[in-house]
Amino acid sequence: GNDLDLGFFLQNIIDIKINARIPDSYIGDLSLKLQIYLQIAKIRTLEELKKFVEEIVDRFGKIPIELQNLIQITKLKIISYINTIISIKGNEEKVIITFDYSLSDMKGYINKKVKGNFSIGFKQIIFIPENKKEFLLEIEIFLGELSLLRVEMIEKFRKISKPI
Repeated sequence: GNDLDLGFFLQNIIDIKINARIPDSYIGDLSLKLQIYLQIAKIRTLEELKKFVEEIVDRFGKIPIELQNLIQITKLKIISYINTIISIKGNEEKVIITFDYSLSDMKGYINKKVKGNFSIGFKQIIFIPENKKEFLLEIEIFLGELSLLRVEMIEKFRKISKPI
């Protein structure tokens, strides 16, 4: 419904400095391009995104890097929504990931379990990508590791908080 859509847009902001668009050389027709942008804006799940990518490749051929970037940013938005991440901001040099909850209790656990160059604050993680060309993918992998860790911690908490 509309409430979910509004929540999806209001909950998280992806502000990454990168060329993410549909180039004229790929889709020249403006109204068709606007339809594709609207399609992207309506995507809410990773499965919908996968189907969209398949349709685009089938219809227009190999996806150019600018559109790949837009697809990757859409993927980060979906992952952020699922993991209650408020924002991801930055560029290939430094990315600031802001969460909807305190990371204080998880800080030691994250530092021990997750690889990468990052520092943890109260509700933020500053992530320094290693490969500037693949930094969107690095962010995705990093968020995936954090997500798995969060699930693992919730399970451990459930086990220790069960009544005897």
